[in-house]
Amino acid sequence: MLFLLKWISPNEVSSMTGTLCEVVMSEAVIKGVFNKEEAKHVLHCLVSNATKPSTDYRFGRKVPDIYESLGYIPYNLYPYSTSETLDYSYSDYAISLVADYVGDIEVYERFHKRSLTYKQLFDPITGFLRSKDEHGNFRENFNPFDWGHDYIEGGAWQCAFSVFHDFKGLNELYHNKLSEKLDTLFSLKPHYNVSFYGREIHEMSELASLDLGQCAISNQPSFHIPFIYATLGDIPKTHEVVKKMVKRFKPTIKGYPGDEDNGSMSCLYLFSMMGMYPINPASGNYIISGPILDEVVIHLDKDLVIKKDKINLNTIKNEVSYFELIKGGNLHDKL
Repeated sequence: MLFLLKWISPNEVSSMTGTLCEVVMSEAVIKGVFNKEEAKHVLHCLVSNATKPSTDYRFGRKVPDIYESLGYIPYNLYPYSTSETLDYSYSDYAISLVADYVGDIEVYERFHKRSLTYKQLFDPITGFLRSKDEHGNFRENFNPFDWGHDYIEGGAWQCAFSVFHDFKGLNELYHNKLSEKLDTLFSLKPHYNVSFYGREIHEMSELASLDLGQCAISNQPSFHIPFIYATLGDIPKTHEVVKKMVKRFKPTIKGYPGDEDNGSMSCLYLFSMMGMYPINPASGNYIISGPILDEVVIHLDKDLVIKKDKINLNTIKNEVSYFELIKGGNLHDKL
């Protein structure tokens, strides 16, 4: 039975949550790497990877039958269950995009519905996405500053906003006050409890040194958080946070504020300096954050030119597609 790779280091060790290879494959389909017939085979592989149980813990999804039945991974079965569930939700969205592309309505509807079941983990009392057991009960003694347990390499403040495909829906859960929740995130002191980890891990130390509140841009679970404002329509606020964030990168031997895992932190920096970010990569769209550099030229068949002084953050649209970008020309004309 075929299972897709997850986290190669250099072999599969299943050290992280989710099966986000499905997002990579979806992005490739949406951007035209595969033709429609090839995309049908890709879809078959993605559905198999997401639904078939594996006898090897390193591959496939954890308890896929229970996940489909409940819509989440119960915390009493696996650690990091909230992070695991949110990764599965996003991957299900990615699969639905491929199904829509090839015209498989049944698979599209199935996985689109699955991609939204994360909502049942929202706790309106604490204001966070949290884990439940098999009977639908939230974990007791919740503390948003506790690291681990239901979240990977972070706590609720770092990991409970990973709904890359449905920030509109997440905002609705917050009664259209998600932006205010993020304001609190950035204003809080970088406090944490070692909790599940039992000791201070380097991601905690890095959070404490960044002066970005509870946003740990030293590690992947928080990379997207500054860009949520722009997704909700407030590009200037994202721009101000990103300007502060990129100052944490230095031209020295210790220039990264955290792990340079597989090039991800370099990509975060480069996209931030250019003024756009693939907050939802499976979609093929880029959220606009506003350029930091005065001018950027990307050499395509026709150069794509980004000029800071031509872009008014208060009047432009907040998203641009991959297909618009690869045409080249001036970015401000596309916004």
